[in-house]
Amino acid sequence: MASGGQLPANVQVVGKVIRARELNNGKEVEYRIQGVPGLCLRINPKASAKWSLKYHIYEGGKRKAKRFPLGDASDKNMGKAIDRAVKLMSQIKTEGLDPVEIKRSVEQAPKPDVVTFGDVFEMWLERWAKLNLRSWQHDETNYKNHLKKTLGQKSVSEIVRADVIAMRDTILQNSGPVQSNRMLALFNRVMHWAVEEDYVQANPGSKLRKVGQEKPKDRVLA
Repeated sequence: MASGGQLPANVQVVGKVIRARELNNGKEVEYRIQGVPGLCLRINPKASAKWSLKYHIYEGGKRKAKRFPLGDASDKNMGKAIDRAVKLMSQIKTEGLDPVEIKRSVEQAPKPDVVTFGDVFEMWLERWAKLNLRSWQHDETNYKNHLKKTLGQKSVSEIVRADVIAMRDTILQNSGPVQSNRMLALFNRVMHWAVEEDYVQANPGSKLRKVGQEKPKDRVLA
């Protein structure tokens, strides 16, 4: 594979290179995106262009090069590729996470027949949140403080809308409108993922009304 050097992190420039892949003399070329550590654009004249993240991690005391796929490339989804690359690289460096190993464990793990909401939350945290959200540690704390006691032990397939309403209203009374709104949003994020992964057929909290009004803070520029 020929090396294509570096491209600036500019949508117009990168988009032009992607659309001109037939000009690469029939060879596969890989470019690094300048300003975004690890982000690569691989172009094959006979296939779709691909984003990927190249990184190094220590295994058994040795530094090993790895590549994590980020999906098909286009000038329209370049922003998403940059965001994911930055988040993943930060987690690799600060937390020692290995996206390739996490993806492999997800693909190989059997799906249990019966799971609780707590089980689903842990799977969502490991398989999606840690790879995509900087706030995953905050979400984990909020789950333990607010959702675990009320919904954690319930079978996820048996949770009904009334259970979610009770959770929402209990947190409103005990912790106020801000926490009530945020815990409802967190529950919905986890359950939408569970629907996509075929653990449940529907999210019982979908489109449920928030009960609290959050007041925006006034900010004054010095």
